[in-house]
Amino acid sequence: MHIGKLVFSQVIDSLPMHAFRRGVARYDGNRYKKTFSCLDQYLRMTFAQLTPRESLREGLDNFREDFRSAESILS
Repeated sequence: MHIGKLVFSQVIDSLPMHAFRRGVARYDGNRYKKTFSCLDQYLRMTFAQLTPRESLREGLDNFREDFRSAESILS
């Protein structure tokens, strides 16, 4: 069983999230939010960029599957 933080989590922790949140607040990025907040969109796009996928759709489908499996493990 895996113990410790995942690589993606380590990469995200190294990013200056305060600057991201400040930009979202400055430009009111979540004004028209329906399902994804700006942070959710940013994390999913970053994940898709970091994984070796042929297309954005393939990367996001993979992210959904990983998220579902993580939810089932945590439940």
